[in-house]
Amino acid sequence: MSRRRTLATSVGLAVIAVGLAGVLLTRQPGLQRVEVRRSLMSTWVRIVVYSDDAQRASRAIQTAFEQMSNLERELSRFQPESDVSRINRAPAGTPVAVGEGTWRVLGAAETAWQRTGGVFDVTVGPLIILWSQAAERDQLPTEEELARARVGFDKVRLLPRGRQVVLTEPGMSIDLGGAAKGYIVDQALEARGEGGLTSALVDAGGDIRVLGLRGDGQPWVTAVRNPATEDGQPFASVLAVTDLAVVTSGSYARYVEIAGRRYTHIIDPRTGWPETSVASATVIGPDATSADALATALAVLGTEEGLALIESLPGYECLIISPEGAEHTLTRSSGFARYELASAEVSDLSGLFAPSDSATSPPDLAE
Repeated sequence: MSRRRTLATSVGLAVIAVGLAGVLLTRQPGLQRVEVRRSLMSTWVRIVVYSDDAQRASRAIQTAFEQMSNLERELSRFQPESDVSRINRAPAGTPVAVGEGTWRVLGAAETAWQRTGGVFDVTVGPLIILWSQAAERDQLPTEEELARARVGFDKVRLLPRGRQVVLTEPGMSIDLGGAAKGYIVDQALEARGEGGLTSALVDAGGDIRVLGLRGDGQPWVTAVRNPATEDGQPFASVLAVTDLAVVTSGSYARYVEIAGRRYTHIIDPRTGWPETSVASATVIGPDATSADALATALAVLGTEEGLALIESLPGYECLIISPEGAEHTLTRSSGFARYELASAEVSDLSGLFAPSDSATSPPDLAE
């Protein structure tokens, strides 16, 4: 059974960092906290490591950022020589050889497309371009324009021999934004894990994955924040997680404005229109790649279908916030509550909130 709760309009959501009160803030003897923050993927990325060897931790963080930068160059549609750009430029039916990262993200995207019934679809590139052009001319796209957009992962061919990708119809293009950031976060965490580290966090503007426990021997703590306020408070939920990913997708975070009205960047590939029934969807799962894709899908599916999807997938939980008139309704999957902390367990969060960017938010935990 899911759990529903209704909040006043001021309460909505996103992901951030907090600290626990009292003894939970005491580090284990000998562990040092090393944190580095850099601008990547159009957001702020933060990596936090607890280790008894600060130099080793710093080297591991450097390796992780190098890995993330390389993958951004490979996966971003904004990089002219990325695999994604080369795929989109190629004539229809032309195989394009891609790197391992692109191949793995496309494999994850195909899985997400199948499990969501086509709601998560990286071939929405033409629709994204169409809505961007509509914003530039300040006029909504026509139904004819939307109907002409060639969308559907069934029109993509993945050829394992030579790791080749084929877009089979003219006018197609892919955008890996709904899964690539999660994948990059996962790879950054793996890069640190190979360095022998057992306590780490990667936060890329709302895509979070943690390794082990914090330096105080407690789970890492993040919060789901209010999308309707600039400072994100009051929080909808505070979570304690270990060896998991927490990803939030929000319709409030990015948008275009046309004729004085805002339209979210999250587009339903079935209709071509931005989806507005969900203010925010947070997914807890074993990795950020799949959680990223599922959070995007939930933002399109809405509360009932989204909840049913998560309940059908072992190892995943969700919190969906939906606007209903003057209120927001919070709907939890059946196991979400076991990650939540009671308000009495959490110290004052106001001084610990430090957003990664204007869209989602950051997180980390107390010293």
